[in-house]
Amino acid sequence: MSTLRQASDRMQLARIRTRLQQILIFEIAVLLANLCGVFAMIGATYAMATLDGFTGVNLYFGYLSDGSIVAALVAIEVLTLVVAVRTWRMLQAANTGDLPALKKLSSAGWAVIAIFSSYIATGIVLRRINEMTRTLDVEAR
Repeated sequence: MSTLRQASDRMQLARIRTRLQQILIFEIAVLLANLCGVFAMIGATYAMATLDGFTGVNLYFGYLSDGSIVAALVAIEVLTLVVAVRTWRMLQAANTGDLPALKKLSSAGWAVIAIFSSYIATGIVLRRINEMTRTLDVEAR
């Protein structure tokens, strides 16, 4: 186990916890929004596959859908889920004060993945959290 040396580091850890909580809430919203998009595109793909003529279903979903959009949305959904799980683990490490685990989980690479899968804001905040965790001064007990 490790402890923080300075009070400013404790305050920084509290800010990290708050930002991780905000990111986790935002990622859940992104997961739900992407899931709605996946279902809408599955409906559009089904409407195109049945060649149902110009009915209300085709009017709602449109004529410009295919399975590749659904595959891309599902891939983004999976990446967002992976980023959310990693963020949850980071939050658990921050809440328990396990700083080595927090530093190990914090990565600039995951921040880049979050930029592409969970919209830009999440990745930018994860990158800032990565910088904040690298500056924490840890002392072994």
